[in-house]
Amino acid sequence: LIERRPVRLPPLVMLLLGCVVIAAIASAINGRMTTILRLRTVVTKVLLFALMVELISSEQMCRLAVRLVIGIASVLAFLAVASMAIYATTGYALSCDGVSDSQIKSTAFGPLLRATATLPTAQTLAHFLILATALAIFVPMRKRNRLAAILLFGVGVACTLSVGAYATFSLLLFFGPILRKPAITVPYLLGLFADRKSVV
Repeated sequence: LIERRPVRLPPLVMLLLGCVVIAAIASAINGRMTTILRLRTVVTKVLLFALMVELISSEQMCRLAVRLVIGIASVLAFLAVASMAIYATTGYALSCDGVSDSQIKSTAFGPLLRATATLPTAQTLAHFLILATALAIFVPMRKRNRLAAILLFGVGVACTLSVGAYATFSLLLFFGPILRKPAITVPYLLGLFADRKSVV
């Protein structure tokens, strides 16, 4: 089967896999040694993407899968914001994280809930929302819907209180538009750099 139907990863899938790897490395750096041992979940995600590439063989199936991922991510982001609001107003922590020590994080604004929505950890939620953000950047959709989705996913990522997710999301917002329309963004960035260099 592998010889007859080799797995081919398009550029979008490669970008998504890159986001997963960057997020995993960031989690390992910010976490404990046990986090590094849990990187087997990265292999699982890679295998899932390979299966998706094989199973989603038609344009109609691809559009359905993308809509499903973005729709689920929108619901999860809304639940993340809602759980943060409930904790801020009532002090009740709605979290699926079984480790009580990781549910609440001390911040400059006081102790805050790390939102998980319906997923087991805040990092899992952040990873899923980052993947959905990459889809929202690259798939064809109305500009208003694209901006709304990216904003919602960004707020959801913020609710996870994950520094690694913040860095990955920022890199995605910077490089995503460049990769999406390089004919427009690359000359603009080069011109901006040239103007700044001439001023100096």
